[in-house]
Amino acid sequence: MFYILDENKEVVKVNDFMEQAEWMMKQETIHVGDDTINNIRISTIFLGIATNIPNLNDNEPLVFETMTFDKDEKATLIDKYCTWKQAEQGHIDTVEMIKLKAIK
Repeated sequence: MFYILDENKEVVKVNDFMEQAEWMMKQETIHVGDDTINNIRISTIFLGIATNIPNLNDNEPLVFETMTFDKDEKATLIDKYCTWKQAEQGHIDTVEMIKLKAIK
């Protein structure tokens, strides 16, 4: 299943890959957040595809994810989200977690 965001950053299901791909190409960025703390990059993006099976037990599509990348570009998946608002909060929480680890 393929998704785009409307003008209010709400997730909208689209009919096919080409519609989604055309929308993605028009976007300046799909980042919800992108920060670097102590050589660790925290990136939260809109994926445009569901990484779960929505409608199975009425689940919403997981279409956002936060990942961290160390100085060697080793990636670690932190979490996935259904909405822009959840993704924003997840990004903020991850940034704070990385800052706290840096203090210790």
